[in-house]
Amino acid sequence: MVFLLNNRYINYILNLANEIERIGEIVAGTDKEKQVMDIIKKNLEDYVDELIIEYVPVTSWYEEICIIENNYNIYPCSVHPPYHGVIDIELHSNKIIEFNLDTLEHKEVVNMEKLLDKVVLIDMPKDPDDIATVAYILSRFKPELIVIRDKEEALRRIVVLNDVIALYRKANQLDIPVIHIKNSLGSIDKLDKSRIYAKSSILKSYGYNIIAKMHKKYNKNIYIMAHHDHWFSGGSDNVIGVSTVV
Repeated sequence: MVFLLNNRYINYILNLANEIERIGEIVAGTDKEKQVMDIIKKNLEDYVDELIIEYVPVTSWYEEICIIENNYNIYPCSVHPPYHGVIDIELHSNKIIEFNLDTLEHKEVVNMEKLLDKVVLIDMPKDPDDIATVAYILSRFKPELIVIRDKEEALRRIVVLNDVIALYRKANQLDIPVIHIKNSLGSIDKLDKSRIYAKSSILKSYGYNIIAKMHKKYNKNIYIMAHHDHWFSGGSDNVIGVSTVV
């Protein structure tokens, strides 16, 4: 089914998306999610018959710090959730292995012993969501740490679990921590003799569902749903779903 939208609706969607995007990275159960809820509520309350806010128990993840110390300089990094705990690792060139993603893509033989207890440096896949799959595969080779080098100067946070597909069963965090670094820092020479320190934690909180009902005008139910994160294919368009539905 194809819906044709005129420019007025398109501009409205884009303006709303920009308003949500300005809040920054939205984690369920945090104040930023409440800000998104308030924006949605403001845009819907004059056009629907009933607005219901549901409080949903969630486990929120929080990154307290992620830095790389090198020659008295400090560079930011990011932790891929939901890993929680402390990462404190000294890096040396003989401990870092720059791993070629093509080896995984072409299904060549990988020497598992080569990656054991090493720090694996790898380029970010073409699709950032594939970080989860790559991290899962590499974790089976038991490295000490997986470092994802960004294509640009971005610090991303993609959920990585101990299972590739966890739709119908419980999955937990990887035992192996996975961090993300900017492209400009991503070489063995620059990482040599540096220290990675990161700390992240989880906490119990409440997230929000907003249910908008238009029951007075229709005698049938039509369910239209969107989430503020990963509605299409990833973080690059995580606000378009909500904006389009509203």
